[in-house]
Amino acid sequence: LDVEQLQVAFPIRKGILKRIVDHNVVVKNISFTLRAGETLGLVGESGSGKSTTGLALLRLINSQGSIIFDGQPLQNLNRRQLLPIRHRIQVVFQDPNSSLNPRLNVLQII
Repeated sequence: LDVEQLQVAFPIRKGILKRIVDHNVVVKNISFTLRAGETLGLVGESGSGKSTTGLALLRLINSQGSIIFDGQPLQNLNRRQLLPIRHRIQVVFQDPNSSLNPRLNVLQII
């Protein structure tokens, strides 16, 4: 998986007609390479963009930048073309009930 300059921005709408007046960039210019068999964990505060990054990698939300999986660019693939690829990429989203408790040390958490 090769990710270059991944960015996710949500429109800011205002007025009676809800016109887009700006964009709120929530994931800004993330780049990384993940080789076969490797695992990537995203850690950060609530609202830091971890889940949004996962959704963008699976193309479940729109993003900018380059996402290449197994040599194939994902940006221009339609839903049907993405299905077999999504079966090969696993995203485990945060379970709020098992979030890290700051009062416990790592050994107690695991």
